[in-house]
Amino acid sequence: MDEKRKEKRVLDERKLNLQVIDSGKEAPAFEGTLNALTMDISMGGLRFISHVDLPVGTLLKIGFSSKTRKSIMVMGRVRWRRVIFDGEAFEIGIEFEEPAPEKIVLLLEHLYGKNSTSS
Repeated sequence: MDEKRKEKRVLDERKLNLQVIDSGKEAPAFEGTLNALTMDISMGGLRFISHVDLPVGTLLKIGFSSKTRKSIMVMGRVRWRRVIFDGEAFEIGIEFEEPAPEKIVLLLEHLYGKNSTSS
């Protein structure tokens, strides 16, 4: 399979807090805050595992703590999804919506900053 990503992905297991902002034409898959676990992240997006199926096109507010222990909050849109574990979990790919410059700095620090022992 050809790699379509522009940025290098970094393996990263980190707790996420997700909030559905807009699920498009479909009814919201989830209301409130959803917790998930990242698999990898890049400057352009991230991949995570969730027990809630989110439709392609869903706009999310995504929050997590960086390796440097700073809070990062970005907007992202579901670009793809895959059913795993017999439909009990979902692997979901997110593309970040144009992050503000200060968010880009935080993402760079997270990707290339020093590691911490806690997530």
